[in-house]
Amino acid sequence: MERLKKIPILFMSCIFLLCSTACGDKTWALKSDNRTISTSTYVYQLMQFYQDASDKLIEKGISTTDIKNEELEGQNASNWIKEHAIDSCKEMLAVDKILSDMNLSLADEEKKKAQEKTDAIWEASGEVYEKNFGINKDSVHQANSLFAAKKKKIFSALYGKDGINPVSDEQLLEYYKHNYISLKFYSKMPFEDADSEGGEGQSQSGKVDTEEFIEQQFSGYVSAINSGTKNINQIQSEIKATDHIENNADSLEDQLVNPNSTELPKEIVDAISTIEPGKATYVKYNDIYLFLYRNPNSNNIELPDLTNESDREKILYDMKSDDFNKKIEDTKNNLTINLNNDVINKYEPTMFSKTTN
Repeated sequence: MERLKKIPILFMSCIFLLCSTACGDKTWALKSDNRTISTSTYVYQLMQFYQDASDKLIEKGISTTDIKNEELEGQNASNWIKEHAIDSCKEMLAVDKILSDMNLSLADEEKKKAQEKTDAIWEASGEVYEKNFGINKDSVHQANSLFAAKKKKIFSALYGKDGINPVSDEQLLEYYKHNYISLKFYSKMPFEDADSEGGEGQSQSGKVDTEEFIEQQFSGYVSAINSGTKNINQIQSEIKATDHIENNADSLEDQLVNPNSTELPKEIVDAISTIEPGKATYVKYNDIYLFLYRNPNSNNIELPDLTNESDREKILYDMKSDDFNKKIEDTKNNLTINLNNDVINKYEPTMFSKTTN
């Protein structure tokens, strides 16, 4: 009987020991099968999304080092940051799973380029990362450079010329013709300089370039173009005169853009999507004002040279990014992922308020 009493006591002791060991392990944040996201990597992701959140708040006119009381996209900003950091870590696990399932690995040259990118990042910011936040170099490598290289490898294996679902040059050119448009744009930021020629609080143009002034200036250009009272050449001359731009310099820059590109900010995409050929609009993004004019017949554009691999890759990514991101999302949603709540609850985004430089 005494021996029988000892067995449950011994059993419970083992369970307690195992639980204490597991619960006390704060070296990892997420796990799935044999793949692990370290705590340092999770903290790095937190830092990245803290900066994203700060940028988004600044766009809304909110500049603060205490974001825990702010809201972002309908939820508390701190929660937004943590959710996005966790989701990004899950995406890393999904990419590793896809890479393994497709029996892919990075070539030596790809590893070398990724390492060089990490070395440059670490040279610039490593001391701050490690000293202030405990982020190590390997975490930067895994979450930044290596992660990007892995995604590029998978994307090429899926949609490249020799991929599983290859996209031909003909398909790319057809996509390009129907999705890219030709714009002219002019950008300007609010500017006040007490030492300028115009006097206290005035810019070189002799006017105070406040937000109100720029909005009045750009809305006037938009109204004149859209009503047909002035053409784009007249607007260009007005910009040169107003902002004292040399006659031999172009005030308006030409740009080919794809409104479907995931690389463009939503605010700019929304603005571009509303412009009809021969019409104009303006938008504010990150304290920068953009006057946008869509060229007439803007879809009749010069086709790209697809022998240039860089150009081909960019168009291909624009074309297939939605499919690619869905594959990663589906893989991520099918993974069984364990969260180390001790780690998740330990680190709050406000820790980055002291510095993110």
